[in-house]
Order: sequence, then structure tokens, then C-alpha cells
Amino acid sequence: MLSSNINLKEAFSLLSSNAHLRVCTHYLADVDAVCSSFLLRTIFPGYEVVFFDKPTYTARRVLKSYGFEYVVQEAEEVNCAEAVLVDNNDASLIPALQGEFLLCIDHHTSSSPVKSKYYAIERNSPSTTHIIYSMMKENGIVPTKIQSELILLGILSDTHMLASVPNRRLFKDLHELFSVEGVSDYDSLASLIRSVLTDSEKIVFARSFNNYAMYKDKSKSLLFIMSDCQSFQSLVATKLIECIGADFSMAYAPYPKSDELRVSLRSSPRVGIHLGKLAMEISVKLGGSGGGHEHAAGMNLPLRTEKNLEQVALSLLSNYYSLEQINI
Repeated sequence: MLSSNINLKEAFSLLSSNAHLRVCTHYLADVDAVCSSFLLRTIFPGYEVVFFDKPTYTARRVLKSYGFEYVVQEAEEVNCAEAVLVDNNDASLIPALQGEFLLCIDHHTSSSPVKSKYYAIERNSPSTTHIIYSMMKENGIVPTKIQSELILLGILSDTHMLASVPNRRLFKDLHELFSVEGVSDYDSLASLIRSVLTDSEKIVFARSFNNYAMYKDKSKSLLFIMSDCQSFQSLVATKLIECIGADFSMAYAPYPKSDELRVSLRSSPRVGIHLGKLAMEISVKLGGSGGGHEHAAGMNLPLRTEKNLEQVALSLLSNYYSLEQINI
């Protein structure tokens, strides 16, 4: 627990006492990030949503569906002291920012937390929208149709359509949210955020099999795939789980015009380790930063560590699995 962590009632009181704040998130905002941002905007109408770059394709589809408007602004131009950061507690994901945020709301672990005066970190929550929903409930706020759908979209996205459920309480919350009058059904919400590959993404995914390694733990029947995919590492790691049926994936690519290597980790619910903690362990050994969820995590590493990345990852994984390389 962070020394300046505050509970959800205190977080709500802090937000309520500041009528005009900016809501920010990480670069390339995903569905949970944009839904969390605008969920706060619906609770506090005086807030302004500011993204540091264009959100992901799927996130933009959500924004368009609800007609939400937002501002794109250079990160270094934002006054952090008058901003709340959602769905990100990793300073490496917003390297241009040097200031201290007023409040950080997130459900991730990180080896390099952002600077914030206060933190509302709930590591067992399935999504940041769920944290905000818990905050609403503690303060007697009954969600509207739109608020309920934003909460549900964040949960569905970050649990891979409920493939990874952290606790039984979530099912009670899902029942409450789907029971709100007028809320869209599961299929309608899922179709809004279900991943559809663009042509360029399809090409990158296909190319990811030019340079890859496969391993198997025979005793547990688990498949591990690691790929030097050159770009779209998050997409490739996700699709290796969803399309190929791998249990663990690691995809990595150099970040354009930098000396940085971006790494994404994904796993199926059958894998019994926390990827956020694994990412932190790998990044510490390689001099970078990392963290994330139980089944989805990421790392920013020095580019020079690329040749050692798979070896370090395999060494740490060997503490849990007996991996044998599959030669095809």
C-alpha cells in the first residue's frame, strides 16, 4: 500500500472539492482508460478530458458511439497539479510529464509509479471503471444508463470479456449494472469493443511468426510463445492468446525514434502467475520499468537489452514451469 493512498470516500471528497480538473490517462488510451475518463466527466461536469495522443482504434469507436468530445494536448503542456490521472500508475507510460498529479486512480502494479499527491489504487479491481463504480456506490450515487455502460465496457475490456474474473463480487456488480433501465445487453456492448484487425494489423500479426520461439510445459499442457514482432507488440501479444490459443505470450518491438524496447505480456486464465509482478521482475533485471494486471502487463526497456530479454524471461519462468522449446 502506498503511503499516500486514500480510500474511495476520501477520493470522492477530493474530487468533489475541485470543480474544474483535467482528466488524463496513458498514451494510446484503451477502452478502460477512455471509459474511466468520461465516467468521471459524467459525475463531475466541470471536468475536461485531455488525451496526450490519439486513443486506440477500439477506444475511438466507443467515443464515437457516445458522441464524447475530447482534447488532444502535448503531455508537457498539462499542469499535473490540476489533473487526475486514471488507468495508469506507470511513469514510463507518460515520460514527457515531470509534475505531480493531484490524484491517481488505477488498478495496476508498477515498478515506477507516477508522481501523485494522492493515490486511489485498488489492485484487486478488474478495471479502473470498476474502481470508480465502487466509489460511486460508497457515496450513494446510482449510475445512469450511460454511466453503467461505461463501467461495463471498462470491465469487459480489461477482463477479456470476463475470461479473467478476480473475485465473486464482480458478478453481483455486473447484475446491478445490467439491471439499470435501458442498459444495452452483453452482446451489444461486447460487439462495440470486440477486436477487429485493420489490414496493417493483420500484416503485422502474420509477420510476427517470422521470428518467434515456442515453449511447452508438458506436465501442465501450457503453451508459451515469444515474438520479436517489430511493431504493434500489444496487439500481437493479445492475438497470440485469442487466435492461436497460447497460454502465455511475450511480444516486443523497438519504439520508433528512440532507444527503447516496448514489451507486452499476456496470459490465459490457466496461467497461475501474476504478469504484472513478472514484468516488474524482468524490468528490474534489465534496467527498465514494468507492471500491469494479472493477465496483461507491459515493460519499457533499454533497446540494448533486446538480445537478453527472452533469456531473462525464460529464467524467471523456469521458477514456475518446466519449459521445453518446440522446434518446428
